[in-house]
Amino acid sequence: METVLKAIADWIKGILTAGIMSNLSGLFDDVNTQVGNIAQQVGTKPSNFEPRVFAMIEALSRNVVLPIAGIILTFIACYELIEMITQHNNMAQFEPALIMRWIFKTAVSVWLISNTFDIVMAVFDITQNIGVAKQVKQIVDQGIQVAIVTGGGNFWRGRTSETIDRTKADQIGMLATVMNCIYVSDIFRHVGMKTEVFTPFVCGAFTSLFSKDAAVEALNEGKVIFFAGGTGHPYFSTDTGAVLRAIEIEADAMLLAKAIDGIYDSDPKVNPEAKKYDEISIQEIIDKKLMAVDLTASIMCLENKMPMLVFGLNEENSIVETMSGNFNGTKVTV
Repeated sequence: METVLKAIADWIKGILTAGIMSNLSGLFDDVNTQVGNIAQQVGTKPSNFEPRVFAMIEALSRNVVLPIAGIILTFIACYELIEMITQHNNMAQFEPALIMRWIFKTAVSVWLISNTFDIVMAVFDITQNIGVAKQVKQIVDQGIQVAIVTGGGNFWRGRTSETIDRTKADQIGMLATVMNCIYVSDIFRHVGMKTEVFTPFVCGAFTSLFSKDAAVEALNEGKVIFFAGGTGHPYFSTDTGAVLRAIEIEADAMLLAKAIDGIYDSDPKVNPEAKKYDEISIQEIIDKKLMAVDLTASIMCLENKMPMLVFGLNEENSIVETMSGNFNGTKVTV
């Protein structure tokens, strides 16, 4: 009987062992593949990561690193609490300052661990913005006047909301661009440039109210100016606001910095065979419905003869290279 039971036990053990080893083998193969993908991205900025790699790193951080760190933190916090209780005679000698310090330290540790990924990405973001600012400074030092428009998608994408009124969603988006412009303008000041942020609505002491005369005067004073808040009205995109301001201040051209290195006949992230245009007219963009900029902005460029240079912001020294004539993006003619 014992022989039969031992044989059954060995059989069950063999099945379980084979199953576990098979799963582990598949897991290790997958990990090796993913590590290889990450290794190819070493040395690049997070903004240059392939979306799937960035998503995988974020998932690992939140679903693996964070729980493990949480377990370790829980153990340490509980150990410190037990030590504190035993050292003070089961809290008979109670000192409120000690327990408050333990609560504060634990709360800060939980917040830091919970936001580690976002904090690291913020550090990379500052580094990238300083790099952009240094490029712009090289241009400004040559006597070229620069006006900048930023989006607000890192804070808010109102058009994807199904619960908020479109007008209110767009207003939130306008305020997001104000925050971005104030942030980026201060980084520009950090590298040695004078800046001024203009908005189409009053923001107290944070920004200056836009007018063509005030903006041109700031440019003539050698300042880099930022246009925040879009047009000040809903239903108009950041692209439209940028084109409008470029036309108003009589800019020579618009430099459109994108996540990809130009205009393609289809989305290169979806279609690996997508064709890049070295040069294309704004009329072709409208006719072919290429979403380099939205339709309203495209028509405004066409009617007001505003040319564009579309290039990849994440390419090394791309702004300086574009301004010096070593252009690797798409030239949009009018």
